[in-house]
Amino acid sequence: MKKLMFLGAVAAMLLGTASCSSDMEPEMTGDGNVQFTIELPGAIESRTISDGLTATKLQVAVYKEDGTLLQNVSLLGDKAVTMTDRKATVNFKLVKGMKYSFAFWAQNPDEDAYTFDATTGKVTVDYSKAVANADDGDAFSNREMNLEITGPINKTITLTRPFAQLNYGDVVADYEAAVEAGIDIKQTVVTVKQVANQYDILNQTTTGTNADITWAAANSVMSEDLKVEEDTYKWLSMCYFLVPNDEATVTTELSMLNTAGAEFNKLTVESVPVKKNHRTNILGNLFTEDVNFNVIIDQRFDQPDNNIEYPEVTNVVTMNGQKYESIEAAYNSALEAGLTDIVMTLAKGTYTMDNNFAFENQNKVINVTVQAANGVSPADITINGRFAMSASSAQKVATGSSMTIKGLTLTKTTNTNTKGDATHYYRSGSEVASIYIFGGVKLIVEDCVFNIADSNGKATGIVTWGDQATTAVVKNCTFNCEGNAKPLQIGNGSSNTIEGCTFNQPKKYAVQVNHYTAANPASQLIFKNNIVNANPSKVNYGLALDSRQEAYYNLNITVENNVMNDAVDGSYLYAHSDAPAIWETVTVNNSRDEWGIYKP
Repeated sequence: MKKLMFLGAVAAMLLGTASCSSDMEPEMTGDGNVQFTIELPGAIESRTISDGLTATKLQVAVYKEDGTLLQNVSLLGDKAVTMTDRKATVNFKLVKGMKYSFAFWAQNPDEDAYTFDATTGKVTVDYSKAVANADDGDAFSNREMNLEITGPINKTITLTRPFAQLNYGDVVADYEAAVEAGIDIKQTVVTVKQVANQYDILNQTTTGTNADITWAAANSVMSEDLKVEEDTYKWLSMCYFLVPNDEATVTTELSMLNTAGAEFNKLTVESVPVKKNHRTNILGNLFTEDVNFNVIIDQRFDQPDNNIEYPEVTNVVTMNGQKYESIEAAYNSALEAGLTDIVMTLAKGTYTMDNNFAFENQNKVINVTVQAANGVSPADITINGRFAMSASSAQKVATGSSMTIKGLTLTKTTNTNTKGDATHYYRSGSEVASIYIFGGVKLIVEDCVFNIADSNGKATGIVTWGDQATTAVVKNCTFNCEGNAKPLQIGNGSSNTIEGCTFNQPKKYAVQVNHYTAANPASQLIFKNNIVNANPSKVNYGLALDSRQEAYYNLNITVENNVMNDAVDGSYLYAHSDAPAIWETVTVNNSRDEWGIYKP
């Protein structure tokens, strides 16, 4: 907006003359001393980009009442004034009783994308010379129309931008997750559809031709973060362009390029509001999930803000900077590319997986991580189905493979499966698990929620099994059980650490330990800092040993700092087994003697 502040009049009139710069322009005798104090708007707090300090070259064109340029009076070209700290003072000696108009234009003296034609009062923009992601294009203008000279005049003129500034900002946590996931972003390319190329300062309108403008590729991350109200974003891109006086809408595109210069992602946003002397900010998770855009017009740059929230797109899997519709599709793509270390990041949403799907790799070692995007809680991601990995049968992975699951909610109810033999996905072909490993595989599960509902006692949160040593580390997870659901079943030569977990109303026990034959390696269970909220209507234990009438072999259990709540009858940390003889080879380290051990 234009701001005029009258500072008062000088008591005495000053007389003077102004020289001519052409023979056609008559010499003028001035008895009106006109002084303008030129100001640029203040910077947005704590920001150096767009602070106005690069626009140090001030030109002022002076016009007679009929619109004729007074070349000799104007401050143009070599007579341009240097602004210091966003301020300058200019003086003109003009004829009393006459009316004059003024066009003010301030820009970076090294910016060659702008041409100020003082004769017409118009600025033309050559976008082929404009640079994105740099503040060189910041420029300011204003006018003073038909000012009548009645004596000495002092005025303050505040210049504003004739441009809109377009910014793309990524949520900081999202950007960090993208970098961690291996996304290689080097440069960005911005396109804005139907942009004007000329601005008439005297009429304050855009003129010239409208065209689609694409700025040259520029380094992707700005030198500082983008601040919007109370939030901070990673500043990916910024550019200036001309817009009409009233608020308009444009279509924008942001292409992301890797180090090789190849485009790996492109965001198109339609109906983006833009306005002269305003910032338009496109904000959201631009990498690890399809974009939830917040489009904000902002500041000083004028007010008020104009905010538009775009609908959130969910159910997106990101892997190596590419986006997929499902976990299975991402994994199959990784196999085709020959990847062996695979990290999949999930956006908010519900993901339904085929009950027959498993992470398989033709007997090769493979490491798979499935995790929530940064800033996304387990409550925002639901997995219906199961994660499975086996190093036992020919079509599976090699011993030493691993599976890591972080920050998800997994749901499981009793259902059927077609891969249910004893050496594959579920023990005895009847267990239905959200996560299953078999033979020589390492499992890490952290910060997950398991919702398990079952009436016949088959549905389970996690099952580890196998004829080779398996390793499972389960930390900071919550198991919500309904009916006869089971949280954890482990056994057959496994090494397991269960720590910091909460078990809500499990069927009889939190963890069932199975160890059948002497041929299996030794088993170990560390159970510490857990809470078992028992079902008060049933007999409950923390751990159950299920030998199936066979002896345990080299089983070592360590228990430390656990809490058992609301148990009835069997309020011990360890449950009994069907075969008392199994205790002959079981070692128990119990740091909480008051919980006791039940041995039949």
